[in-house]
Amino acid sequence: MNTTIRVTVDPMVKQQAIAVLKHQGLTLSEAVRKFLSYVGTAPAELPFLATLPLPSATTLKAVEATRHGEGLETVTLEQLVKEWHEQ
Repeated sequence: MNTTIRVTVDPMVKQQAIAVLKHQGLTLSEAVRKFLSYVGTAPAELPFLATLPLPSATTLKAVEATRHGEGLETVTLEQLVKEWHEQ
């Protein structure tokens, strides 16, 4: 006997998922069934739920600075190619 599951998801996420799954020969329903079967037999935590380490204070400071345009340099493709070949 089967049961029905209702899921609320952003329409764009749904369409993107359907496109990827179609490319792999799966329907959304088939993919959800496979996922739930995997979760039901998974011996450990799901890979995408793993906890990642938090960035250091130095990294956070650098990210914030670049968001404000600090420490950025404009270069041309030619400059990048030249630097690449100099290494």
